[in-house]
Amino acid sequence: MGLFNRIKDPVDGQFNLVSCSIASGGAVYENCSMDGVVSGPGVTPTSVHHSSLATPVAKWPQPGQTLPVTFDREHPDRLKIRWDQMPTNREVAQMYAAQQAQQMAAAQATGASVFASPSVIGDPSRPLPGAPGGGLTPQESAQALAGGAVALGLLPTTARVLAAYAVQPPAGVPTAPGGVWDLTLDVTPVGGNSGYSTVMRIGFSSVQKQQTIAAIGRELPVLADPQRHDRIMIDTSRLA
Repeated sequence: MGLFNRIKDPVDGQFNLVSCSIASGGAVYENCSMDGVVSGPGVTPTSVHHSSLATPVAKWPQPGQTLPVTFDREHPDRLKIRWDQMPTNREVAQMYAAQQAQQMAAAQATGASVFASPSVIGDPSRPLPGAPGGGLTPQESAQALAGGAVALGLLPTTARVLAAYAVQPPAGVPTAPGGVWDLTLDVTPVGGNSGYSTVMRIGFSSVQKQQTIAAIGRELPVLADPQRHDRIMIDTSRLA
């Protein structure tokens, strides 16, 4: 049965994401599991879980994002995301980059510094490093920086910061001095593949480094695995 056959009383509204799964890469469309709050005219905001079976990887959502949806007034969990009304992450990156350039130009004119870092909390339930979807282990990162990137399937390219989310660690768990952040990155095509977006979790040794690297629109040198989009790291040897 089609989704719209189940939506008896359709309402156009929005879906505010709290958490969502990570794209594994290598496909145009993938299944995305999401949790958030659905709201619309005359409808009480409702917490729902939604699984989007054909999520376009080029428009992959992130925690804190608001998605346009059509849902059932009586059953808000019956919803359809209007992907056709959303820009691609590459288009968003271009927009943020233009805004960042304007902010930096204004900062230079006044002698001030401008950094854009949303205070939205990142998804604390992401997989551990080394697990599927969890990115590189600390040992793999050290190996890559020591010249072993190619052996790990990592290729040099660049990525632009689309968004930065602070991650709140559990009580009693130590964190990096500059905090732990999830960076949403728009990755330049590498290894003959098309560009894509992904999320990288990173701890910063100082607040200054966090503000410099996690600035929206910032282009970063990275080492990326074109076959597994979660395997990505900042190439500090090329970081200006």
